[in-house]
Amino acid sequence: MTKSEQLSAARGRLNSLNIPGTWSVIEEMPNGMAWQRGDLWITATADEEDDREVWYRIVMRHKDKMPTRQDVRLVKRKILGKSRPAYDVIPPDGRSVGSTRFCIVVVAPFDQEADLMPDFTVGEVY
Repeated sequence: MTKSEQLSAARGRLNSLNIPGTWSVIEEMPNGMAWQRGDLWITATADEEDDREVWYRIVMRHKDKMPTRQDVRLVKRKILGKSRPAYDVIPPDGRSVGSTRFCIVVVAPFDQEADLMPDFTVGEVY
């Protein structure tokens, strides 16, 4: 699949998501979607990034508090599914990746086989 086809498939996947229940569509964008669930705002986009790979980027935010770990897990499952690996983005001091200080950014490669995370399940537990 070419990068253009990957990008089209990733964006098509986001724009066709039907998330029932307490999620409301806020905006349909050329590269993704935005939803609201209670006071949690969610934006999911798909773009070709600097590494020339297609990545999903999910930004979760509340107005006056950080999203909880439960929020992150729920949003990740609803948008990316259970099997796709996803990664929290924690930038260095002075560099922002979100629109507010109360946001969490999660990214995932379009290519589900590109599990970039080492297997940390082996070894000693402290």
